[in-house]
Amino acid sequence: MNLKSTVHGWTLFFLGALIVPLAGFGERDAAGAKHSENARQTLARTAIYLWGKQSPDGSWRSETYGLLKSGQSFTPFVLFALSEIPSGVATPPDGAIERAMNFLRRMGNEEGVHGRTDPDVLDYPNYATAYALRCFLRYGKKDDKKRIEKMTEYLLGQQFSEVTGFNPDSPVYGGWGFGINHRPTLSSFVDLSHTRRVLAALAAANKVDAKTKGKAKRFLSLLQKNPNEKRSPLIPTTKAIASGFISPPYDGGFFSSPNVSYANKGRLAKDPFTGRSYYRSYATATCDGVLALLALGVPKTDNRVLDAIRWLERHSSWKRPPGIPPEHSEPWDESMIYYHCATRSEVFNKLAIAGDWNQALHAFLSERQSEDGSFVNLHGRLMKEDDPILCSTLALIALSNAVKESG
Repeated sequence: MNLKSTVHGWTLFFLGALIVPLAGFGERDAAGAKHSENARQTLARTAIYLWGKQSPDGSWRSETYGLLKSGQSFTPFVLFALSEIPSGVATPPDGAIERAMNFLRRMGNEEGVHGRTDPDVLDYPNYATAYALRCFLRYGKKDDKKRIEKMTEYLLGQQFSEVTGFNPDSPVYGGWGFGINHRPTLSSFVDLSHTRRVLAALAAANKVDAKTKGKAKRFLSLLQKNPNEKRSPLIPTTKAIASGFISPPYDGGFFSSPNVSYANKGRLAKDPFTGRSYYRSYATATCDGVLALLALGVPKTDNRVLDAIRWLERHSSWKRPPGIPPEHSEPWDESMIYYHCATRSEVFNKLAIAGDWNQALHAFLSERQSEDGSFVNLHGRLMKEDDPILCSTLALIALSNAVKESG
């Protein structure tokens, strides 16, 4: 039997079973009700596609990139995204969650680390462990308690701090990186994306103590200049210059890394008053920054959060992540379209941002969904969005948040 026709048939068969009819609209107008129903159906088709890509061993494995074929980072990422779908939209196939969890149980090493099964090829250990932790917190059993403790201990130990040889004068102090080494080193490439995911996982486990929180806030303050600080953002210290980090003029937005230039997709701009170069704020980093602040328990009414939201309001497009210059030699603006939709929708949903953003987001995504329910960004090689499983998971996150907001 043709595999493609089998999968397509499976998709059509289950679509009716998985999409739950809507009810209880009350006084909603017909247009709003129709939008909500369409968004739920778009989301359900994406969920069906992703469940259909689960391997018999319970994993999700990239069919595009060799690095992600182990399933170590893909599986917890996809499973957690599927677990966040609003209730009543889609039901997982029988046994699918337990198969995925059993795969994760096999993947963690004795130290609780995921992404290190192959000693020669690391599969994003801090990403993988952070998402695996969230899956175990949601679906774990009593026997998984020790495993959860080890994962939290590992992630706490990956923070750049005095324990790992970094002091508060270091630009990486308080952040997290890829987890390339067993102990954090500068080769771990500290950035905001990893930091916010680790913080979210630790917060879900209720393991962000005062010291960890203080260090993380210090790191975030380097990436978004706090207007309440007395230190001028235009006068970098000698140590900052030597480390390669230069504080930006304050605009409320975030950039990604204080010491890895390549990580900052907004690239460099020049301050018109001083002529000095600095890293631009851009949308995906700003969204990650807000989510990191919220994971630390920073109130929604805090100026740091409000200023970041104002930046996003001034740069409001869903089509491409604002702040990333399209003229750059590497087209990051084209490569991060779905990542941008996912992170911005998370922020807007968590902060209950008013307006019709959920309708605009669904309209943008629904036009790009393939017949089998998948999404793919053919220009997304730099961010691996040309991998349909990765891209569809990002679209699923965005749609889930749009449906939550409209519900």
